[in-house]
Amino acid sequence: MKKWMLKLHLGLSLVVGVFFVAICLSGSVLVLREDLKQWAHPELYETTAGRVPLELIKTNALQELPGSRITLLETPEAADGRFHVRMTQEADGKTQNRDLYLDPGTGHVLGKTEGGNGAFLDFMIKLHEYLLLGDVFGRQTARYVESAMGVGLALVLITGAIVWWPGLRKFALGFKIIRKKGQLMLQRGLHKSLGIISVPFLLVLALTGASFTLDKDVFGWFGASAREEAPKAALKATPSGKELTLDQLVANVQQAHPNTQLMRISLPKAKDQSVRLFLEEGYSPTRTGNTNVYVDPYAGNLLWKSNPASGLNTYTTWRAGLHFGTWGGTFSKLLYVLIGVLPLFFMVTGLTIWALKAKVRRQSRRKQVATGRSVTT
Repeated sequence: MKKWMLKLHLGLSLVVGVFFVAICLSGSVLVLREDLKQWAHPELYETTAGRVPLELIKTNALQELPGSRITLLETPEAADGRFHVRMTQEADGKTQNRDLYLDPGTGHVLGKTEGGNGAFLDFMIKLHEYLLLGDVFGRQTARYVESAMGVGLALVLITGAIVWWPGLRKFALGFKIIRKKGQLMLQRGLHKSLGIISVPFLLVLALTGASFTLDKDVFGWFGASAREEAPKAALKATPSGKELTLDQLVANVQQAHPNTQLMRISLPKAKDQSVRLFLEEGYSPTRTGNTNVYVDPYAGNLLWKSNPASGLNTYTTWRAGLHFGTWGGTFSKLLYVLIGVLPLFFMVTGLTIWALKAKVRRQSRRKQVATGRSVTT
């Protein structure tokens, strides 16, 4: 069995290994996305202490970009210590997104960007999520290709673990690195030892990454939804008089659910739609919240609230937290950067082992030929 597993391991690695490396390296870069943004635009992170009302943030954002509407407002807890406001403007049939960053202590605009994350990070996102195929085949098709690569990486990891397995009695020998018997033994020891250590981490990343695209289909096979859906009635509001302020809406929600932390607010496009609040209730491995609440912007009453303790919500929040490395703060961020670099190391050591083995085989054949000639002579 191990012989066939080795062939499958080598075959997949040789055929699509470069795509595994591209996905993982770009993922390492994206883990450091906010750090790179802060390095490139430090002025957007120069904040002061305090917390101004949400309504002031809303007012200042609308004054900064007249004619635009707010689609998303992120609190400092979700946006690295600043308020982040996504602004949308529609003109001539085109939609333009801009991002504003505001000081939580004063409400002043720190700066704005034209949507996106900058040329370099946008390239990395296209590479990581679409393998640069989004503009060729469409984003959805490209996502399926990227998901297939995730499944392929999982197969490489599983077959590699099977090939590595030395048995219970010789388990410790599976981690042994032999340094004094040539490059082949050294490279093989490094490849196997670091490879088996990285298997659980890379397997989680591969499967969670693929699941973002495939979950909808997989759950659909069983007639289920991949996420907890709000009832249609909760999406509708009843326009009656003046809208309440964002601070009033949040106060109403937190009065009913005091042990929650506001992370984001999604504002509706139409007057008859509800406002969506993203809250963190208890511990959440993500920075986007684990609870959704829909509120009537006129009456201020809660229309619907998701259950963060449900199996489906627990799965989706931990899927995101495990994939993006947000579950452990700085520690998990640095860990994921290192893990993302390892496939490049495995590709280099794997190709080196393959080349050294080929060299040994050539030398063996030459000796056999030379020995045959000597005997004949």
